[in-house]
Amino acid sequence: MGIKNFSKVLNEYAPQTNKKRIITDYKNKVIAVDTSLILYQYVSAIRNTGKDLTDNNNNSVSHIYAILQKTLSLLKKHIKPIYVFDGKAPKLKSNTIKSRKNNKNKAIENEKNAKDEKDKIKYFKRSLIITTKQFNECKKILDIIGIPYIQADGEADIVCAALVKQNIAYATLSEDIDMLTFGCCKLVKNLTKTNIITELDLSDILKGLDLNNAEFIDFCILLGCDYLDTIKGIGYKTAYKIIKEHKSIEEFIKNNSKFTIPENYDYKKVIEYFKQTDKINIKKDKLKFNKSDVITLGKELEKYNFNSKNINIMVNAFINYSISSSIS
Repeated sequence: MGIKNFSKVLNEYAPQTNKKRIITDYKNKVIAVDTSLILYQYVSAIRNTGKDLTDNNNNSVSHIYAILQKTLSLLKKHIKPIYVFDGKAPKLKSNTIKSRKNNKNKAIENEKNAKDEKDKIKYFKRSLIITTKQFNECKKILDIIGIPYIQADGEADIVCAALVKQNIAYATLSEDIDMLTFGCCKLVKNLTKTNIITELDLSDILKGLDLNNAEFIDFCILLGCDYLDTIKGIGYKTAYKIIKEHKSIEEFIKNNSKFTIPENYDYKKVIEYFKQTDKINIKKDKLKFNKSDVITLGKELEKYNFNSKNINIMVNAFINYSISSSIS
């Protein structure tokens, strides 16, 4: 979900913060990539055809094609990606994860019972699960093509935000707005889909909303996030008024006589969780772009039963666009 109604907040209260960039603005820049979100988007798009790409044993290889194509699309634009993989989600997110799991199970059942092809494809896309095995296979591909990645202990968002805060990456590529709540200084969206890119700058947003960072975190929690239930009756306009008046959730609750606060509304734990970014120490010297091992890449793609034409295309592409240098 990210942060509920955040786009409405910006459009109404800080429209000037929706900066438009062009692709050449990111030439030679390092970009942190939220791997899970990007793969789900790409593989879901592949499923528009009504099926996955598969090997000779009918195992999906859509994720392999996705990680290669996404990387190539960035390298061709002279953008240097660092992929970040999710680790274990926090207990704070258990309700969200349970809800997502239930939705996927419903989608699987609905796909089985779909009466027409359009509905079948719709539920096929919604039932998508990328397994740990598949994520590990993507890591192996990245090792082969010389692209650095980080396996987060927890959620990738925190590491992505840290990469930007520590000036290792210029921005994070993600559609997940709560990257900003974690302190990610710059967030870019639609980086390879169009020549016009949306860039969100946290400092500009804070200025536009006239909030400091602590107030911003509290505001995002009131809007609704993955880690805590919302308070009934508080929409984005009311949430903004509350933070502007009371400056914090704590002061709001002390003075509240109108809204029913849910039981176990442990906002303080969520606030501390959003501050985890500052505890991450990334060793920059271990993040290196290496020359693609195109011979091994060809052999690996043969194992996944890619046809010879596609293998040659991929191999030649990575000969032309591979990077061999440290993070600058």
